[in-house]
Amino acid sequence: MQISVKEILKKKLPEKKDETSKRQQVALKALVGFLVIMIALTALSRFADSIIIPKVTVTNAKSGRVKHTSEFAGTIVTKEDVEIEAKEGLTIEEIFVEEGQQVNQGEQLIKLDVEELESQIKSIEVDLAKMKIQKQQLALKDPTSGNSDLVAEAKAEVERLKEDKAFEIQQIDEKMKRMEDEIVEAKKALEEAEANFESFMASNLEKQIAETKEEVEAAKKNVEKQQYEQQKALRRAEQAIEEVRKQLWVAEGDTTMLWEQLKRAQMEYEITKEDWKRNVQEAEEELAKAEEKLKKLENGEVDQSILDAEQSKISVAKETVKSKQKELEDARYNKEQSIVRYDRNIADAEQKVIEAQEESAKNSEQQSKEELNNSLDQQSLEVDIRAKEDELTKLKEIKESNSILVAPVSGTVNIINVKKGEKTSSDILMTLLSDATQYIFEAEVKNEDIKTVKVEDQVEIILDGESDAIEGETVINRIIHLRGEKLGSSKIMVNIKEGIAGTNGRMVIEKESERYDYIVPESAIYEDGQGKYVLVAKSQVTTLGEQMVVERVGVTVLDKNGEVAGIQGTFSGKDQIITKTNKPIKAGDRVRLLEQ
Repeated sequence: MQISVKEILKKKLPEKKDETSKRQQVALKALVGFLVIMIALTALSRFADSIIIPKVTVTNAKSGRVKHTSEFAGTIVTKEDVEIEAKEGLTIEEIFVEEGQQVNQGEQLIKLDVEELESQIKSIEVDLAKMKIQKQQLALKDPTSGNSDLVAEAKAEVERLKEDKAFEIQQIDEKMKRMEDEIVEAKKALEEAEANFESFMASNLEKQIAETKEEVEAAKKNVEKQQYEQQKALRRAEQAIEEVRKQLWVAEGDTTMLWEQLKRAQMEYEITKEDWKRNVQEAEEELAKAEEKLKKLENGEVDQSILDAEQSKISVAKETVKSKQKELEDARYNKEQSIVRYDRNIADAEQKVIEAQEESAKNSEQQSKEELNNSLDQQSLEVDIRAKEDELTKLKEIKESNSILVAPVSGTVNIINVKKGEKTSSDILMTLLSDATQYIFEAEVKNEDIKTVKVEDQVEIILDGESDAIEGETVINRIIHLRGEKLGSSKIMVNIKEGIAGTNGRMVIEKESERYDYIVPESAIYEDGQGKYVLVAKSQVTTLGEQMVVERVGVTVLDKNGEVAGIQGTFSGKDQIITKTNKPIKAGDRVRLLEQ
């Protein structure tokens, strides 16, 4: 059987329809594979994002106030002594009572000099007027003015430290020079003491007796001289008293000044009398010592105490040399330490100049800081003004009562700290033992912790072992600014109805700030070389879709209490401010919001 070529070709070549179908199947499989890979990559990407992208908690800033709660430890004390006070520098014209005398409430105690009281009132009024002007100046102060002065102030601090360093080193060098001179003198004194001891040991008894007789004669002459000078001084003092008395005898009109002169002359007489009595007594004691020494020598006794005294002079001289040398070594060490300290402070100050130059570029934040400091200064000045006004009120009340202080309560005069004719040198003139016991809760605090606290502020007193505050109205009755070693501290006093002296507790004072537009947790506030800022999560459309991206917003902190802060900045109450994050973040980072 014969087969044609045409038939053979038909059997060899497939039909066109079958070839196209195969191509379509391959393309379809490739497309499905691509889609599967894309879905898998997308899922993998989202899984990776869930692990890598930081998760954050956000909040919206709301208006509100910053509450400041202060707690101060204190103790209940009983106060039976009532203090009678007056400003220093006033003359006591009359004292109407004596210690131990029973007085009734309102009874006259002390009369003060009217003219001096009026002078004090005028002085306080002037001070008060100045303080009020200062307060007005603070209110009108331009907060931007401080920015331009930052660098100048920093440079001035550097110059001041350099001047202080030069001055202190000069003072130390002068002190060291004096010490070196003192060492030379101390060595000379030591050599002299050693030479005197050798001479003393080498001298015979007759020579010592002769020298001691001379000492006795010299001591007698000194006694006679002191007695003679005593008589002369007393006569002069008596003549001064007699002269004033004569003037009083013939004086007409106001003799107040003459009486004051008489008091001073009498006081001078007593002082002169006591001084010269002491001088004569000392001279007589020296004579007695010389006579005793002569008596022992004439009896052939060698006074061991004299030998010991001579040896003691050498020991003292040696110790003086040693002490002076030690002081010189300490001065050298202090000089080195001062140089190190000043060099360190100068380096720090020069660094602050650089920081101030950088800081001057941050006008907006610095202005707000100046405003805050200005506000605190005004509050502090307001506290001082109220204290001055209280002081002025008390003095005016004394003046209106004819410059007479009266008993505020009935009781017994306990202690009188002043005398007629003296000037007050202490705030407490007299104390009364009150017929009624007062209970007071006292707390000692730093002034910087109570800048906004004032008399009549409400407080809570919670005693140790108690969970609730004591009953009754408790307000601050007095704030006493302490002095001396406790300068910079104050004592807050709150009257309470009853208690047990020595019971400890705590005083709780709550104060609220003014209302701020935005309050956020302090954990939301960050700070770097450019200042303080918050991080805001904002929605942005990217190639991967809509995502939350971090933006930095500069802020000014107006007030804070450790938990929340009042701030201002270029954001709205709808912005989502980041308060917590599980990883470090910065502006431009993508974040995921945690459901709250």
